[in-house]
Order: sequence, then C-alpha cells, then structure tokens
Amino acid sequence: MKVTALRARRLEVPVTMPLSPGPRHVPSLLVEVETDAGASGHALFFAPMASAVVAYLRDEATPLLVGAPARPEAVRELLEERMPHRPTTGAWATAASLVDIAIWDALGHRTQTPVWQLLGGARPEVGAYVTFGLPSYSQAELVRLAEQLVDGGHRGLKLVVGAQAGPDDSLRNQGLRVDAERVRAVRAAIGPDVDLMIDANKRLTLPQAVALADAVGDCDLTWFEDPVTLGDPGLMAQARDRIAIPIAGGSLGMGNVATFHRLVASGAIDIAQPNVRDLGGFTGARRAMAIAEAHHLPVAMGGNWPHLNAHLYAGVARSGPVEFHLQGWEVARLIYHDAIEPHEGRLALGDAPGLGLTLRQDLVERFTVP
Repeated sequence: MKVTALRARRLEVPVTMPLSPGPRHVPSLLVEVETDAGASGHALFFAPMASAVVAYLRDEATPLLVGAPARPEAVRELLEERMPHRPTTGAWATAASLVDIAIWDALGHRTQTPVWQLLGGARPEVGAYVTFGLPSYSQAELVRLAEQLVDGGHRGLKLVVGAQAGPDDSLRNQGLRVDAERVRAVRAAIGPDVDLMIDANKRLTLPQAVALADAVGDCDLTWFEDPVTLGDPGLMAQARDRIAIPIAGGSLGMGNVATFHRLVASGAIDIAQPNVRDLGGFTGARRAMAIAEAHHLPVAMGGNWPHLNAHLYAGVARSGPVEFHLQGWEVARLIYHDAIEPHEGRLALGDAPGLGLTLRQDLVERFTVP
C-alpha cells in the first residue's frame, strides 16, 4: 500500500462551551491521506503555527511521501531524513504527528481493524476524566458545572490554574489566591470521592507553584500537571522535590521522544502523560509509553484530543485514563458523525476500523480557512 495523495488544511471550528453565551473558534488542522489500496485516513487536532505546518506538508512532505509505502515507521524515517541536523520540534513535529496518525487510520481501514487493536489491543475501554475548570468561568460557574458533571457520572475532574498569575512569587499574587479559592470551592462541591486535578500549563514560577500547592495541600489532589516550564527538567525536578502533590507532565511541549525521555530520566515527574499530538503520532507516543513503563511511572493522558489518544491508551498495557478537555470534546462532537463519548468515567473504543471516526464533510468544507 502506497501513499497517492496527502492534503492538509486549516479549519476554524466554532464550538459553544457549557455555560457560555456563544461560540468560540478553535483553530484546527486536518490532514487526509489517500492510498493506492483505496484506503484513506485522517488526523485532526488543534495546532499552533498552523500556516507553517500546512506549508511544510504541502511543499516538503507531499512530494516526499507520494509514492512512498504507507507504513508508519517508513514514513517517519523519510521525514526524519530531511531533518537530520535540526531539532524535530515545532511545526515539523506537529506535521509528523498528523501524518503518522493519518497513516495509522488508513492502515486500520485497509485491514478493517481499529487502531487500538493495531497498537496492541490491551483493552477495549479506558478510564476518562474531564478538564472543565477553564479560566473563563467564574467560581460559581465552576461549582455549578462540576456538580453537573459529577451528577452525570464523571469521576475525575481537572481545573486550569495559573492563568491569572502575575510576577509575584507568592500567594500575595491575587491570581494565585483566586486559584486556591476555586480549587477549594470545587472540592467542597464534589466531595471526597471524585478525583480532582490541577494544571498550570507551564505558566508558574517555582515559588508560585510551591505556594499554590501548599495552599491547596489539604484538597486531596490526584496530581499537579505542568506546574513550571517543561523546557527545564531540572526545574521540574525541583518542583517535585518541594511539592507534596504528585507531579504530572509530558503531554505537550515535548516535540520528540528524546525530550520526553530526558524529562522522565531526570526524575522530574511522578505521572507521565504521553500525547500523540506532540510525540510523532502513535509511532512516537508508543515509544514514550515504553519509556514510562521502563521507569516504573504510571501514565495518564493530558493535552486534549481523546478521540485520538484513546487508541494509544487502549492499545498499550498498564496505561491510565484519557482526558476529555471541554474544547476538544466539543470540536469532536461537531466535526464527526460518531465521536466517542465517556460514560460513568469509562470510554469504550468499539470495533470500527481505523480511528472509528467519520468526518462530516459538509462542515469540514464550511470551516476550512483559505
């Protein structure tokens, strides 16, 4: 089976979040691959530098890959041969991840096998949690939405923190005080039996992260995700030494498996979070899962796009839950006929071939950005 066509396009997907008055547009990238066997595949996720990614795929990757074997490792090797002296990060890493995922989807359609089975088929379902605590919500809205999610059967919730943090290095910073109050309010509303996590998205200084962790130390948090910049594993390791809450990381900002390995090997995290979007698709993220296992680290997805990552976490042994971020969740609900949905904290993958996802082509055309 060989690649006969590769198409990349930018989308602006309008989604309406819970408790929000109107839609917001989520910039996304769609890559579609066709083969001479009649099987096709696609990949879709939010991506920064979208124009650069599309230009690379159109001008560099397409001439290279058309006519090449539609095999993940072969495709990865071809792409890497063109980047031997440059870091495999940024727009290139995003493009490589999109292409890899689309190739796996095409393989699944060719063999009439779901991707999670091609990746190992460890289990037909995985755990799921919801990232709902967005900075745009007021504290009252957070509590209301948390209660609705728990009443709906969800057993794990995550809040974003640090979005309002200023330059101060302690809880004298008003933004961090507000974060602590929001975490406490949600924990009080959902009770002790629901997992609660926080994610700073790499925004905080080390003193800020330590101060916030101390302020919510009695809230029984399952993990503190990306408290400080992941560009410095040493700084992450310092955070882990000084924070009692388990530290999670490795979802986004990696760019390649080597960077992920440095983070894990430095002892900077308690929980690893491989994500296919940022590690070279399924091919790279599967290697990252093996690295986490070799270092005896549990894994739990972070970084959005569960409709892709669920296949990785179901395919590989001893993996953890996937994240349903409200934004990516709503994009998938809108753009697919058959988006997967969690129920009672679990997500069933099913036996549909490939990713098991069918694009709504009318909406793809409507949301495409020239």
